[in-house]
Amino acid sequence: MKKQCALQLPRVRGPADHRKVLRHCLRHQIHHGANIDAVETAGHLGISADRAVNYHCDSEGTRLNYQALSDAVAAVRCSAPLDEHWKDAIEEDFRRRQGPKR
Repeated sequence: MKKQCALQLPRVRGPADHRKVLRHCLRHQIHHGANIDAVETAGHLGISADRAVNYHCDSEGTRLNYQALSDAVAAVRCSAPLDEHWKDAIEEDFRRRQGPKR
């Protein structure tokens, strides 16, 4: 059984604390997308490229995507930093099955 952890948000006592909570949430934002350029779209939304990933929208790609997201969320909920390699398996699968570019 996986360790259960609670997401620890800063305590809100006033407007300055609301900004802290917003910064905390934005730091952990992840953008994923199928049939779009998720990295480019994330940039337009203010999300950095290291927090965005493209994946194939089929059973294999979706399973892999949600497994990686589940692992990433579980780590962050336990107050661990998001591993810089959280999306490596998704990107490898996307490249491998993308085929030659036209």
